[in-house]
Amino acid sequence: MSDTNEAKDRSGGIAMGLVLILIGALFLADRFGLMDLGDVWDYWPLLLIAYGLVKLVTGRNGEAVGSGVTWTIFGLWFLAVQLGWHGLSYADSWPLALVAVGSGMVVRAVIGHRTWGDTPGGGDGRGTF
Repeated sequence: MSDTNEAKDRSGGIAMGLVLILIGALFLADRFGLMDLGDVWDYWPLLLIAYGLVKLVTGRNGEAVGSGVTWTIFGLWFLAVQLGWHGLSYADSWPLALVAVGSGMVVRAVIGHRTWGDTPGGGDGRGTF
């Protein structure tokens, strides 16, 4: 793995770690009565969406990008149900789980095993396979 890819892996880990620290600090402040988070639990699917988007942006192969698509769509589905968009419930919207998994599978198949980011001779490899 090149130094550039190792730096990307570290920065992704740092970003997700900071997000978890922030979330933990907010919940701790709520527990100690320093702030009222109210119905923050209605928005828990945003964590799945964020995870999926991070995988989409930092993914270097079809497996990672396809996984990002799946997590993002699952998060959007859960958020829609939590917030009652268009009267959705888990019982009547479960086919969206099939859409999420199928979308990830299609992306994995289209991108395949191609990778980017490790270009010989330098460069950042953006857009190259």
